[in-house]
Amino acid sequence: MRQSQRIPTSAPVGASLLTALLVGLLIGLHGCLRADLWTAISLGTVASLIALMLVLCEGMLRLGVFRSRKSIVSTAGLMAGLGPPLFASNEWWMVRQELPDWSLLLIGITLTINLVFVFYSKPSISRSSLFIISIIGWCSLFRGADTFVIMRPGTEWMHLGLFLGSWCASLAFVFILPLSGDRLNGLRGCAALLLGLGLLELDARVLPELYFSIHTWWAVWAIASLYYAFNHLIHQRFVSQAEQTIKGFRLLGRLCILSCITALAVTWMTTQDESKRAALPHYTLGQWLTAAVSPVEPEMEQSGAHDALIEPSKSSYARPRYRSKPNLILLTVDALRWDILEQSKPHQFSHLKRFAGQSLNYRHTYAQGSRTAIGMSALMLGRYSAHIDWRLMVYRRGRLLDPKKPSAELTKVLAGPHAYTTIPDWTKAKTLAERLRDAGYYTAAAPYAGKNRFFASGVGFDNGYDDFADLTHRRWRTPTSDNVMKIARAQMTVAMTKSQPWFQWIHLYDPHRWKKTYDDYERLVGYVDRELGRLMTWLEQQDQLDNTVIALISDHGEAFGEHRQKRHGTSLFEEQARVPMLVFVPRLESRTIHTPVAAIDLTASLLGLAGAKTDGIDGRDLIGHALVDEEPNFTPIYTELHRYISRKRKRTTDLKAIIDYPYKLIWDRKRKTYKLYNLDTDPDEKTNLVKTNRRLYRTLRKRLKGFIRRAETTHKLP
Repeated sequence: MRQSQRIPTSAPVGASLLTALLVGLLIGLHGCLRADLWTAISLGTVASLIALMLVLCEGMLRLGVFRSRKSIVSTAGLMAGLGPPLFASNEWWMVRQELPDWSLLLIGITLTINLVFVFYSKPSISRSSLFIISIIGWCSLFRGADTFVIMRPGTEWMHLGLFLGSWCASLAFVFILPLSGDRLNGLRGCAALLLGLGLLELDARVLPELYFSIHTWWAVWAIASLYYAFNHLIHQRFVSQAEQTIKGFRLLGRLCILSCITALAVTWMTTQDESKRAALPHYTLGQWLTAAVSPVEPEMEQSGAHDALIEPSKSSYARPRYRSKPNLILLTVDALRWDILEQSKPHQFSHLKRFAGQSLNYRHTYAQGSRTAIGMSALMLGRYSAHIDWRLMVYRRGRLLDPKKPSAELTKVLAGPHAYTTIPDWTKAKTLAERLRDAGYYTAAAPYAGKNRFFASGVGFDNGYDDFADLTHRRWRTPTSDNVMKIARAQMTVAMTKSQPWFQWIHLYDPHRWKKTYDDYERLVGYVDRELGRLMTWLEQQDQLDNTVIALISDHGEAFGEHRQKRHGTSLFEEQARVPMLVFVPRLESRTIHTPVAAIDLTASLLGLAGAKTDGIDGRDLIGHALVDEEPNFTPIYTELHRYISRKRKRTTDLKAIIDYPYKLIWDRKRKTYKLYNLDTDPDEKTNLVKTNRRLYRTLRKRLKGFIRRAETTHKLP
């Protein structure tokens, strides 16, 4: 029986360059199916350059860096088996309480399987060298991306799976990829080709814009798979004729180099145009491009009167007559979706629906950020996030520590996994409670946010309260709304004995704790519904309902797979930025208001009802318009999201948006891209209009950049 022919390990340089060009062309074609030609050329260029780096690495391996098979196998086994556990030891054990109890057993089993696999496979020198490079790269990637610094509740198993799965797959890929020295086997080359294309599809479809380390891993191995697949197939076809075609290969090599130079020029042009950059962040290679190439920003024109700061309306409408100034209740619900009532079944949330039917229902309300720290800070200060001076704080498992104040606890936290977050510099502006207290109100608060200590005494949310219940050390099991409401009712009972009007803030946390399904989320919202009903009944029994204004709003929305994202704090799409806002005003007819408003308009409205000062407030008083049964005039609304989910004090997310209804423009400053949507015709925000409506895009971009530029000249963001 004829033995399989063995391919020489020395390959013409031209063949390797041709391989790199083919990789770039294939990835470019794949990108062209989802985007335009410019994006495809950009992606292909980056892929070609990475493939050329693989050519260089393979050439170094062929120089005989490792001569002894025994030493290379031993080194590979050591790196593959012990490298990841050693890497994890610095981080994994410090977050073990957030991981499944028997995760250590899974790590041990994975370690054993990998060690056995490596030592019994006896890989070749070239393959073992690639093996070591891949493991070192994998460790660097996961460590640099701070994979285990912050884990959202309910995602522990996913993080564990990504960690262990990618570790094992990194080893397996090395043995699957067909090197040029392997036996002739076209099937193996085709399998590697399909593997590369599959990884490209994963990069584009699964968890987009999240878990950048995993996307990077997919992209690198997709390019490696395509490179070695083409390399294998090309060698089968051409290596035997290498001596006769060496001149042709050299010519191909020159053409490859010329093509790369041309493509680099085109790529540079692509990254300078916002509309062409819009499609790039959907690919990891495109994210590398937009991060590496800093485009030249167009010169800002002078802003017009429309860009001026929004002043609160000084309405002189007659207010409803109360026995005295009205009592005020601000009920904030964590992670409550704006459409929760519309999506519910007829028998669900009867108290919320009854309350909405008795209130001013603002159907298009936008929070000023899609995470609690931003949304609640803006609401309490009545200012846009861009107009708040922010402080950078060390964040670890709910704890907040000032990096400028050394302490033993801070030293311990900085030695392990940690991240950063922001809270306002409360000395620069007055809170809602401080303004109301100055207006003669007795103020009390009962906010609960689980293990997060944003609402702890001393952080700043307690400023201006006569009675502030610090609930951050309570470890209540779900449901928690009943416990919070009991404390709030006790505070209001005390407030009723005072000879002055009172203000009560209540923050309920149950909806934030949902796990896995929307049904579980609805179950938790049901606890909020029950407590709202109890509150209304209790106020009526205390003869306070006809003299108390009750406002219900959320700090941010919640995503359930829209735009392939879950929970919050990841985008400014409608599901995360839009919130419900219901305002019950005694003796004022209920109605639905469709004009878009900002959450900070509620701050100005409460201050207006109390007759308090509104200087420095960005929001506007909406109650005057409701009194004369008219829709408020529309003014552009701004919202943003900044995050520091990293131990490196750098912003990992920086999103800004302007809502000029029905249009919304989202600006990603990290990736230098824009997304423009028509919320009337495209409420799900699927079609980016940047390319098709360039005039409107330029107008909104100018307005948004002007707003941010003016804000950043007087207010700082770390």
